[in-house]
Amino acid sequence: MNEPDSASSGSASSGSASSELMTGDADLRADVRRLGELLGQTLVRQEGQKLLDVVELVRRQVREGGANKTLSSLSVEESVDLVRAFSTYFHLANVAEQVHRSRTISREQHRDGSWLSQAVDRISSALRRGEFSLSEITHWLENFSVRPVFTAHPTEAARRSVLSKMKTVSEL
Repeated sequence: MNEPDSASSGSASSGSASSELMTGDADLRADVRRLGELLGQTLVRQEGQKLLDVVELVRRQVREGGANKTLSSLSVEESVDLVRAFSTYFHLANVAEQVHRSRTISREQHRDGSWLSQAVDRISSALRRGEFSLSEITHWLENFSVRPVFTAHPTEAARRSVLSKMKTVSEL
């Protein structure tokens, strides 16, 4: 399965934020494309070329504006296989996006420092500029409170076996 076409990548001057964004997006697209190719190979190996052909046909027809005729001609079994193939593709794309996001955050922290070190630097600069006093900072810190909140949306919950497989895919 190939990645759906997305915005074309251009080039910007080296070192600019725009260039980093485009390179990052290109990296993500390349990861998704590679995972799609591996999924296609797996579908052929486990289910046969016919399933991959149907997947590619439906994908192409949807991009061109519709696949109703093809979809309505599928048997229940073929429909289930098609849904599973697309579901797996989207799971893999989500893993690629999570890995990409982790890489982006890591690069930003390496370049700019953590959010905490950035906050301390900004507070220090503001203090030097006289925007507030040391006694005000002391008062704020004495009244500062951190309360972690753990939430999970039902769609974000995943079984340990799924998380383990996603971790393995991201490491590969």
